[in-house]
Amino acid sequence: MSENDGTELNPWLSIWIYPRKTMRWIQQRDPDDLVIILACFAGFSEILVSASRLNLGDQIAIPVIFAMAVVLGPFMGLAGLIMISVLLWWTGSWLEGESRLNMIRAALAWSCLPIICYSVLWIPQYILLGDVLFESRVVIFGSKGHLLIVGFNVLRLMIVIWSIVIFLNCLSEVQKFGFWKALVNSILSVSILILAVLFLAAVIGVTLT
Repeated sequence: MSENDGTELNPWLSIWIYPRKTMRWIQQRDPDDLVIILACFAGFSEILVSASRLNLGDQIAIPVIFAMAVVLGPFMGLAGLIMISVLLWWTGSWLEGESRLNMIRAALAWSCLPIICYSVLWIPQYILLGDVLFESRVVIFGSKGHLLIVGFNVLRLMIVIWSIVIFLNCLSEVQKFGFWKALVNSILSVSILILAVLFLAAVIGVTLT
């Protein structure tokens, strides 16, 4: 693929290998295009991941979990997109970042593409593993089910790591600073978010006491 910015790209493919170039291409066309759709699908995937991590299948029927992902996932994805984008824009301004808010939204949404693609694998996972995918039942070590779970978890970890790499490259491109500065910006935003959640939890705890 040529490094010429005028090259026509397919962002669905190029974002995986050329995130900075792809984000530059997206900025030159329509940075708002498909952002909402990507955020909705990312929220769907995150609901399923959380349900599996929290073993919600122990308390909730599996069809209800998938229904929750379909209904609540888009709202969660959009809320996360808006909140995190604003935080990144705010902390980025401390570091002399130059990006507009919609550019940061685009960088965040498109960097979720690998995670969205992984969500397709929930279908074969459920076919192969069944309800245990969302339950706390222990799978026998070394069994076929255990090897499948380990394999899918390793793949998911690789996908998450690559999504973070893509995101940091996209963020550094839109904010016009280096990769490490983008990392610092992200750490600042996450730290503020964690502190806000802890503060809110403390306030609620005191109120209910």
